[in-house]
Amino acid sequence: MSTKTIEEKREYRRAWDAKNKDKIAGYRKKYYDANGDKVRESNIKWHSQNREKHNENMKKYYKTDNGKMRSRIVAWKQSGVKHDNFETLHTIFMDTKYCEKCHVELISGRGFGAHKHLDHCHETGNFRNILCGGCNIKIVHKKKINDNTINEPSITISSDGTEDDS
Repeated sequence: MSTKTIEEKREYRRAWDAKNKDKIAGYRKKYYDANGDKVRESNIKWHSQNREKHNENMKKYYKTDNGKMRSRIVAWKQSGVKHDNFETLHTIFMDTKYCEKCHVELISGRGFGAHKHLDHCHETGNFRNILCGGCNIKIVHKKKINDNTINEPSITISSDGTEDDS
């Protein structure tokens, strides 16, 4: 009879977990359905006792690529952007190198000038283009002056995530 070390047991468990993700998700859902109140109460208690640890973990998370993406998507939703697939929209946003109106090279970060902006209709929430800050402001200003419809999008994204050039 062979005795496994603690590290061998952990490695076996990691491999089993990786192969059985759906099974584990099923177990967790079943437990949560039966014990949802208990789980929520336990989570609230843990967060109140570990507030600093939680805040540190969240700061680390928001520095990761996935955390940055989630943060940006939340900001878009809060500003009224509507879309079927925000992850695809984020990928397009990150991959866009030039303003779709004036073709200036875009830079990341906050601000105006050549910084990337997700242009959307403030009435419907629909995504229109990825623009530089200057063009985005010009469109908003033009809308206020003319109160007409603004340029149709040069790119539309279908719900399956494919680009459809107009």
